[in-house]
Amino acid sequence: MHRANIAGPSGVLRWGYSDVASVGAWTLVTDQTGGDLSAAIRSTDDFGLDQTPLVFVVPRPTGLPWIWPVVSITVAGDALTARVGLME
Repeated sequence: MHRANIAGPSGVLRWGYSDVASVGAWTLVTDQTGGDLSAAIRSTDDFGLDQTPLVFVVPRPTGLPWIWPVVSITVAGDALTARVGLME
C-alpha cells in the first residue's frame, strides 16, 4: 500500500463557495482511497460544517489549489480530523 504524508501551514473547508472553517497547521496521510486529515482550527461556521458536500482546499501560490472531498469530519475543541476522498 502506497502512503504519503503531506503537511502545510493553512487551508480551508468549503461548502459551495463559502469558507466554513479556516485551519492552521495541517497534516494529511494519504492512501489509495483518500486520506486522514488532522488540523488546528482557526475559525469555524458550525452550521456550515454540518452541510454537504464539503471540500478541503489548500491554496497554492504557483498553481491551482489542491482539493479533497470530505467524507467525514470530527471537531473536538480546536482540533479537526476528517476522512477525505481522492484529490479532485
